[in-house]
Parts: sequence; structure tokens; C-alpha cells
Amino acid sequence: MTAEVWIDQEKGRIEIRSSANPILPAGSYIVTQDGGRTFFLVDPEAETYSRFDVNAMLGAAGAMLDSLGGVVDFEFSQPQIEVLDEGAGDEVLGMSTRYLKQRVTYDMTIKVLGMKRSQQAESTTEMWIADIDSEHQIGMWLRTEPPRTGNAQLDEVIAAQSDFPEGVPLRTRTTTVSRQMNRKGEVKNESTSVVEMRVTSFEEVDTSGIDYSVPAGFAEVPMMVPGATDEEGGNPLSGLFKRDGG
Repeated sequence: MTAEVWIDQEKGRIEIRSSANPILPAGSYIVTQDGGRTFFLVDPEAETYSRFDVNAMLGAAGAMLDSLGGVVDFEFSQPQIEVLDEGAGDEVLGMSTRYLKQRVTYDMTIKVLGMKRSQQAESTTEMWIADIDSEHQIGMWLRTEPPRTGNAQLDEVIAAQSDFPEGVPLRTRTTTVSRQMNRKGEVKNESTSVVEMRVTSFEEVDTSGIDYSVPAGFAEVPMMVPGATDEEGGNPLSGLFKRDGG
């Protein structure tokens, strides 16, 4: 995905230039006027907009998990978190950075009508962090509170993966290794996905001509949440119940 961002005090606009994510298609944009507390996703082609509410989306997922209790049971182990400060990082956009690694590991077990599947996940995020003055208002795009699903175990996993150090990440690279286990506790299948984010330009510009509002006359529609694509990080639950000889 490629996006261009404008920030002016508490107002912000993100224009999606290219994307394989059906939730954020190319040509759409996101606006806020309250420092990121409320976001609106605008589709100019369809002349519609939706409230972009991550908590609501994940809350629906958490409610679904809870509603399956007794039929489908999900269990997550307590995430193990390791943060390594590797010292000075590469210069990014002419700015000095700190290079850090954050490793999060956890186990997940799903039971469906007596059938059990286990999966191990290890997520390593490399970060190139710059110290940027607060006057740039970058903090509005960096969530201080992780989104919550309402499912305590899942929320603990999300919080562990959302715990970033202070500063602005000008580049991140997250490598996630998922291992599906057989009944003997042996690895039967392993997959790896890599998601990278880069800030390619950072400068002060005149934003007086930028519109941070939802256009008049656009209709509000509920936000649709299709399945994630592999490019956007994949679905950690996909393939969990594929039959095998284990």
C-alpha cells in the first residue's frame, strides 16, 4: 500500500495511492478533524463515507469469538515480549534513528467439537525510530491505546504487538512466522509473512488547500470488513483446520 499524508494541528488526511487491501482501495481517503479520535473513510467514486472505527471492527470479532463459546473455544497463551535496543540505526530521510527489535511470541489453540489444532506464532518487528518534535503532530497517527476486541486473551496479544517505544517509526519491518503443530507437538507446516512500512518523504508544506472534511451530500454507509489479503499480513487463522496426516 502507498499513501500520502497531510497533518495540520489536529486535522489530518490520508490519501490511498495504491492498495491491494479491499478495505482501503486506491482512490479512497481518510480524514479526521479531532486529532485522530474520529476517522472517516471516504469513497469519492461511490460518493459514500464510513466511520473508520478499528475498535468497533475488532469488537465485533471479539463478540463473535465469545458467542462461539462451548462450540468453538479459542485459547491464547500469555505473550512473551522481548525488546532489543541495537543502538544507532541507519539515517532515514536525513534524520538519525535508533534501531530496535521487538519480538512477540505466543501459542494459540482452537478446539471445535473435540478436534484440536495448535499454532505457534513469532512476530519480530524491526524499527528505525526518529525523535521528532511534537509540533509536527505525528502522535495522532500513533495509537497510544491498542484497539480492543473485548476478548481478554486476544486483547493481550494485540496489546503486546502494539507496544511501540517513544518516537516516530520512519521504517518498520515485521516478520511473522506461524507454525502449525500436529497432535504430537511437532511442526507440520510453517509459513512466513513480511510486512514493511517506509516513510519516503517528510517535509513541511502549505496545507491551506487541503480539505479535511467529508464532502457534502455523501451518504454514510456501514464499513465492510472482508478477509485480509496475504499482502496485508495474512490471516493467522487461515488453514488452521486443513486436514493432514498429523
